[in-house]
Amino acid sequence: MKLKLSILSVVALLIAGCASRDIASNADLDIYIKKPAFTISSTIFDCSEVAPITDGKVQEIFNKFNVPVTMTPRVQYYLKYFAETNRDTMQRWLDRSNKYMYIVRDIFQREGVPLDLVALSFTESGFNPHATSRAGAVGMWQFMPSTGRMYGLESDSWVDERQDFEKSTVAAANHLKDLYARFGDWYLALAAYNAGSGRISSATRRHNSKDFFTIASKRTLKLETRDYVPKYMAHLMIYKNMAQYGFTLPAEMPLLYDEITLSTPVNLYALAQEANYAIAQLKELNPELRTPMTPPVDSYTLRIPIGTKDRVVAVMNNRNIDLARYHIYIAEQGENLEQIAIDNGVDLDDLKRLNNLSNNSLYSSKLLFIPNSQRYSAIDDAFAADIAKLAPRYYTVRKGDNFTTISKKHNMSLTALTRLNPKINPRKIYPGQVIVVSVGS
Repeated sequence: MKLKLSILSVVALLIAGCASRDIASNADLDIYIKKPAFTISSTIFDCSEVAPITDGKVQEIFNKFNVPVTMTPRVQYYLKYFAETNRDTMQRWLDRSNKYMYIVRDIFQREGVPLDLVALSFTESGFNPHATSRAGAVGMWQFMPSTGRMYGLESDSWVDERQDFEKSTVAAANHLKDLYARFGDWYLALAAYNAGSGRISSATRRHNSKDFFTIASKRTLKLETRDYVPKYMAHLMIYKNMAQYGFTLPAEMPLLYDEITLSTPVNLYALAQEANYAIAQLKELNPELRTPMTPPVDSYTLRIPIGTKDRVVAVMNNRNIDLARYHIYIAEQGENLEQIAIDNGVDLDDLKRLNNLSNNSLYSSKLLFIPNSQRYSAIDDAFAADIAKLAPRYYTVRKGDNFTTISKKHNMSLTALTRLNPKINPRKIYPGQVIVVSVGS
């Protein structure tokens, strides 16, 4: 065991606030405590290896963490960064975390995951269900599509359950348990959560070590992964000692809600209007929905503001109220919007405006929302703005264009552009030809 401070000094520091702001800024401090084998009931480290702990208060401090905590210069750096340099952002994250923390803690406790790991969501997303990374990871726990599918998170045109704060938390708990079962060490498990288990397994074999800090010192892993564990430990210590770091208690209130099971699609804007909700309430409670309409499935559970279930049931039982407002039509490539409007008895301009389309011809398959003959209103404009990301995007070929220049212009690969246009010969395009550059979400 390597200690640059005596155990009594460490205890004194912990009593002073378990890594206070002074600790975070003390460049001379370098504590590296090698952990024993860890179980959920473990404390920071096994003090019996150094000296018996008899004082109840000191034992309480050591019991404060249920994931090993190591103080290194990099942890100190991030303590200072989040407690001072980036203080406003950290306060905002702490505020937002209070909406979801009781849900996350309940799920982690139920799934048998150390509760200190709730702080990992600070490191991943700042507790933001809508967070999206450049690599395509999404949600509070930043799942990539493939990993999300492994843990049962559905993603399609209607929902992205990586943004569901309950389902994604269950998935994160199970993923963390699986990683710990594989590596037998929480630091390696956390690093694998960031970089993937394959990269961490390769690094442990290459350096013949299962100590995260030993591996990190070799610079085999990317800096993002080498810093991931120190960032997490900084977030954990701030979260569990926010007052000592000068942060105020979270301002946001916990999200409380009821649930109702739907057998037909419901338009959130129509429900908000009829049940006297703010649309923002329904969106916040159901962040997994990719459109302001529930999926066309036999059973879907919608969260609604707590204490309002009877009100919603009454609205749903009123046959004079149309809670869908639109019906769904899957248009095929080559169909004409004018004919679709005629067939459905709706105004062509309203159809195009609602679905964010400018051309009458469809150059790719498209999910269309067809008004149920209602008069176009402000609700429809708001709905249209929400689903704008679903609209396909087209590009009209100009003189001198080729597939390579078009793909670069739209920040996409040549392969992706070719795949979107299977009936077009890339070597025989001509000015005025319409090319699909995005089919929408």
